[in-house]
Amino acid sequence: TLPDQTYVAPGATLTVEPGVWVEAASRGALVVQRGARLEAVGTAELPITFDGPTRGSWSGVFLLGAAPILGVTSDRPDDYQGDERDLEIFAAGRMGFGGEDAAHDCGTLRYVRIRHAGRANRIALPVNVHPLLLAGCGTDTEVDFVHVHRANHDGLGVYGGEVTLEHLVVTEVPVGQAYSLDFGWAGRGQYWIGHNTSDNDESGIEGRRRHPPLGHATVANVTLISARRNDAEAIYMTSIAGLHAHNVLIEGFEEAVHVFDGTLAYRGWLEESLLLEGVLANVAGDFAREPEVERAYGPPAFGNRVGATGLDPALTRDVLEAPDFRPVAAAGTGGGGRRRLGGAADAPRCGSPGASFEEGGSPSQRRRAGPRRSRW
Repeated sequence: TLPDQTYVAPGATLTVEPGVWVEAASRGALVVQRGARLEAVGTAELPITFDGPTRGSWSGVFLLGAAPILGVTSDRPDDYQGDERDLEIFAAGRMGFGGEDAAHDCGTLRYVRIRHAGRANRIALPVNVHPLLLAGCGTDTEVDFVHVHRANHDGLGVYGGEVTLEHLVVTEVPVGQAYSLDFGWAGRGQYWIGHNTSDNDESGIEGRRRHPPLGHATVANVTLISARRNDAEAIYMTSIAGLHAHNVLIEGFEEAVHVFDGTLAYRGWLEESLLLEGVLANVAGDFAREPEVERAYGPPAFGNRVGATGLDPALTRDVLEAPDFRPVAAAGTGGGGRRRLGGAADAPRCGSPGASFEEGGSPSQRRRAGPRRSRW
């Protein structure tokens, strides 16, 4: 159990065995401090579960590392501070995350479920409380087959570092984003699912704060679903955050992408830091809110497609309210050979549809040469 706030001190490693069910009390939280590690390795048959009795009844799992992070300190997009931040966590005071160790190992999360978390409980983060927070975690950190379910606010948060994130499912997000990419996360992710509830009028992915020179994170084979048609965008980019996204299925939002906060005014950002390829968007409005983004990435550029109801995303029609994201044999119409999604379940499992990517040249070079696929 987690009866209270539990801290893993620097130099220590906490190991959680397959099949363990960790029940958290109302003040429960697991904080892995910078220099400590969490080894939570389950299996498909014996996943590890961190849970509380009701939505928002406990805080979550926080991994703090020493990989580089950066963030905007003012309204000017070229005004940045260095590679370390503090996190105010409960009564323990300020704890640092970020540093100069790009490979920093925060541990391993594999076949892990985190449910009913996100309670603030005197936590003061730089942004919002996440049921799972990876802050300054480096390339030696392993995160694979993780499910965040019924959060109190946002879903998964990743702050800086270059940790690779694969096979992620974030479901029933009531407020905020399913995925918050912040403080210059420069890693890669693939096989992601984000599901916002009908009460949520925010985005599926939000990218914030990017360090110069122009950079980006890379994601592939992503499904973003909003359970209602709202005025939010599936992908929201601000403060010159960069994102290269390949094979994205979008359902239920107003637009596929929205760029805000002077980001487009930053020279070279649109050409180098943003890439949208193979996007199938069943949205109520246009592909992009900004005309310049629409011109660059709107259909048919880069194989992108958009339509309010005319495109078949190969989802069962009850997927908006009662999703089951397990792949079945029939092939769907999403880019890269995405498999069909269907059925209904309380705790969706993440499959492994689609293809992998590695990039070949900058978006501007690829725009001149036309879209092509490669593997990472």
